[in-house]
Amino acid sequence: MIARAALLAAAALLCAACGGGDEAAAPEKHLVFARGAWIWIADADGRNAKRLVRGTYPLVSPDGERVAYGARGGIHVANAEGKESDLVSPGRLEDWLPDSERLLAWQDGLVVIDAADGDVEPVVPRLDRERVYGLDLSPDGKWVAYGLARRLTRWGILRDRMDIHVVAITGGTPKRITKDGLSAWPVWSGAEIIFSRLPRGDRLAPGVWRMDADGTDVSAIVARAPLRYSRNGFYGFRPYFVDGDRTIIGLRTEWGDRGAVLGKDGSLRQLGLHVVHVSSDGRYVLGYQGGAEFPFTVRIAPVDGGEPTTVAKGEITWEHWNR
Repeated sequence: MIARAALLAAAALLCAACGGGDEAAAPEKHLVFARGAWIWIADADGRNAKRLVRGTYPLVSPDGERVAYGARGGIHVANAEGKESDLVSPGRLEDWLPDSERLLAWQDGLVVIDAADGDVEPVVPRLDRERVYGLDLSPDGKWVAYGLARRLTRWGILRDRMDIHVVAITGGTPKRITKDGLSAWPVWSGAEIIFSRLPRGDRLAPGVWRMDADGTDVSAIVARAPLRYSRNGFYGFRPYFVDGDRTIIGLRTEWGDRGAVLGKDGSLRQLGLHVVHVSSDGRYVLGYQGGAEFPFTVRIAPVDGGEPTTVAKGEITWEHWNR
């Protein structure tokens, strides 16, 4: 988002120097969340919050102009002012594509839905959402990576055999790019995929690994979570963001993934909230504090240090932003 904004600003300066032309506006940045039966929208830092529409599962588009959400009948889309709310399609939301015109969603498998007319194109037909261990859309919107259990067992990660698959957003046959039965929770980082790998013999201690998008050149960032983060209520590491020296992970617990910054030396600095989303530049984490029941406190934590900012408290779920 920052790179795009910089390009737009540069283009505006060039046009001004030429003596004419309209300046292009940078995308609006919004934070959305559900409180009770309503969806709220705010500035990206949580200020100026207001009620938008009735619904749940809100997702703000990358350009900040529309909000997709779940309500009666399936998936709806409204503009950022809460107007022009329409039923787009049955199903459950997963993510916006970078063009802000299409939605990745679940509807008898993984599909792409046109946000304007509701047209549906299959990505992975009959994919069982319950068997998916993490799913992420590539930055260019052309590929989807997901962890998939070959079958579900009542033991979860202790017995499920999981591998990472990649498929084009246009559909086709998914490619399984790991074959160890121990890999899940993929996250794109440029052309690479960052993921969790469960150590053989100790599935409670997944580490953070990286590989090329075709499954080659695999290496460990941290091969396994240390004992203090794989016992006594902790269940290892899950990656959320990796870019250069900045690695943001979740310490897996029964109540959510505790946000933390992972150092090159394996050191950890916790961020004081359960991580939900990381900003596109890796500088801020959006998440919450709380246990298994309401109330929750939505907070934004600066990754490089400083106190988290409280955004909202109460019966709040499904935080999302385009920051």
